[in-house]
Amino acid sequence: MSIRAHRRAAPVLVAAALVLAAAGCAVRHPTVDELRTAPGTTLVYPGATLYVRADTPGEFGVDGGNPAALKVLACAGAPASQVIAWFDQALTARGWTRLPGHMILSDEATDGVDWSLGARRFNLTLLNAAYTDRLAAGTGHPTGCAGGYQSVAQ
Repeated sequence: MSIRAHRRAAPVLVAAALVLAAAGCAVRHPTVDELRTAPGTTLVYPGATLYVRADTPGEFGVDGGNPAALKVLACAGAPASQVIAWFDQALTARGWTRLPGHMILSDEATDGVDWSLGARRFNLTLLNAAYTDRLAAGTGHPTGCAGGYQSVAQ
């Protein structure tokens, strides 16, 4: 191959290498499917009424992007302490560790707990009655739920 042919081929080879490298980085991990296979990430309180179940793929961004997430909004129909205790037992039995401290609460949240399993995180947020009623009404369910919650696995 002549020097001239090498010079013409070099940009093509560099471009091909960049395309292959970008393709390898196009998937943000964990993926939704990878999250589903981690123990405990799909837990729902027994007998809960599901308002919303949303699986969100991860995305890249200049700020690092967002990881994939499995999200549930539901009515447990049980007191907050019972909901926390059930998730704590179910997650720790699957190898998760409850994280110390408390989460930053919002106008919708009354309490929250976080667990970790390696790089994975599971967040349980207990929702106040007004927010839970709005969720119920917005999804065609009766209002008046005791024990509305949101769980997010990442």
